Amino acid sequence: KRSVFVMMGLVMFAMGKPIFSEGEIEYPTMRAVVDSLAAHESQWNLFMLYTMNADTPGYVETGGFNESKDGRIQIKHFYRWRTAGPPVETRGPLDFFVDAFGRGFFTIRVPSGIAFTRDGRFTLDNNRRLVMLAGGFPVLGERGEIFLPPGQEVAVSKAGLLYVDGQPIDRFKIAVFQSRASLQTVNGSIFVLEGEPEFDTQTTYAVRQGFVEQSNVVKALIGDITMASRVYEAVSKAGKSLNKLNSSIVQMGGQ
Repeated sequence: KRSVFVMMGLVMFAMGKPIFSEGEIEYPTMRAVVDSLAAHESQWNLFMLYTMNADTPGYVETGGFNESKDGRIQIKHFYRWRTAGPPVETRGPLDFFVDAFGRGFFTIRVPSGIAFTRDGRFTLDNNRRLVMLAGGFPVLGERGEIFLPPGQEVAVSKAGLLYVDGQPIDRFKIAVFQSRASLQTVNGSIFVLEGEPEFDTQTTYAVRQGFVEQSNVVKALIGDITMASRVYEAVSKAGKSLNKLNSSIVQMGGQ
């Protein structure tokens, strides 16, 4: 019965349903197998997510690695900050890129408060307010939300000062972080603060018009998905073999 119960748990796991609660798996080895499957499934989901967002401007790759803690295997997430996405020329008058060695962010307003993004695809809403193309969140300047008056030409200085037909309007509120450990993602390209921010006031930045920052996803294109699939399959086979062994032991004990 115990052997059948373990196999049912593996099947339920494969179907994405809740499996075992704490204490239901008596064998430590089988518990390690199930923990490992859960961790690898989480990694698989991360790989799939950043693969689907390979072409999303400003998207920051979220990775993960398995670690053993208190006798349990779990996944630990991290952001791949060290490699910034490359700038791509769009020639769009409301497309912008912050060149600050991957540390610069536009400041936006979301329903929960202030957030940050490197997705510089902007547009104007019905009130000529500058907003994100993805989500419509207002872009903030030093004076608050940015409204552009009607005009023929929008330009920006390297320091982030916006002009319409040569008249200064407002300056982008650019946040340059010394440490990004306090940033947590909302959707991979929008980040909110959890903890005390560490702003960098020494690093200079430049705002470039007609460019957007592409995602920094690279690993998914060179084998992460294949690796995750093979590792998951290997651990699953190990669980089946262990289950078969337990079943044989139960049958021998009943003779």
